[in-house]
Amino acid sequence: MNFRKGFFLFAIAGSVLNYSSQATAYPTGISGRSGAPGQTSCTACHSSTSTAPVAIIGPTNVAPGSTHMYTFQITPGANGLSGLDVSANAGTLSVNSTDVQIMSSEVTHTGPKSADASGNVSFNFAWTAPLTAGTASLYGAGAGNPGGSPTGNGSLAITVAAPIPAPVVNLPPTANAGGPYSGLLNAPISFDGSASIASGSSTIVSYQWDFADNTMGSGAKVTHSYSIAGTYVVILKVTDDKGLSSMAQVNVVVTTPTPTPAPTPAPTPIPTPAPPPMPIPVPAPVPTPIPMPVPQPTPTSAHKTTRHNKAPRPTTSPTTAPTSNTTSGLDD
Repeated sequence: MNFRKGFFLFAIAGSVLNYSSQATAYPTGISGRSGAPGQTSCTACHSSTSTAPVAIIGPTNVAPGSTHMYTFQITPGANGLSGLDVSANAGTLSVNSTDVQIMSSEVTHTGPKSADASGNVSFNFAWTAPLTAGTASLYGAGAGNPGGSPTGNGSLAITVAAPIPAPVVNLPPTANAGGPYSGLLNAPISFDGSASIASGSSTIVSYQWDFADNTMGSGAKVTHSYSIAGTYVVILKVTDDKGLSSMAQVNVVVTTPTPTPAPTPAPTPIPTPAPPPMPIPVPAPVPTPIPMPVPQPTPTSAHKTTRHNKAPRPTTSPTTAPTSNTTSGLDD
């Protein structure tokens, strides 16, 4: 039992001695060894005279407050194991993978990492630039094995400045003459160019119209009349406050008005003559009867004759008629 215990202690001691003799990257990461001003580097623990190339790769011109990805690369050689320590004199370091960690505001490995087929060991991390313009530096150191535990230091200078704005390109305005238009001969026609658009912060300051009949006009909205019928190509030119201009054209058709026929006068009605008044019938005068003289009988004798009225004769047969014995001086 004691033998086994002694063997276990010897084995541990042998392991420690072996680790110390190999002087590989610190197994759980380390800080304060990035080689930044005022710091030591991996050479403090690794006395090998061989050097492993180190590079910090990433953008060197950034905007204040922006975040960018960087790569620490060391080349210990084939089958090598390496670690790192990276610090920054401004800004903030951060990590987003499991092979690195933040220790005392610096980036270091979580465990020695094997080289790839090209003999390179790479660690990725992020850096956020300070909010003020200036310069910043990233410092990094790494160590690896085998080959006498080669070490290497590196740094990257970064300029922090507000991005230079892209030059403003002044574009000409866009002319819009409206239309198409039409109108009658010698009658005013309205033209409207107010739909023209200025570019960016520019302002349209001039509207010039060419009415294609040797006359000009100005203003966003104008009127013009033509003395000859036909089709005209009108041109609008707009100019902005930067002196840039553009043109647009539009057709206007001018026609002769169709004469309006004179209205046919309505026939004057011929009055129907009123019928003559009906004559009022005047009754014929009733003649005044003229009294006729009563004829007087002419006397037949000198003596007065007295007329006697006869009595009616009775109706009798001729055989029974009495014989009148009366005589008169007058017969009926």
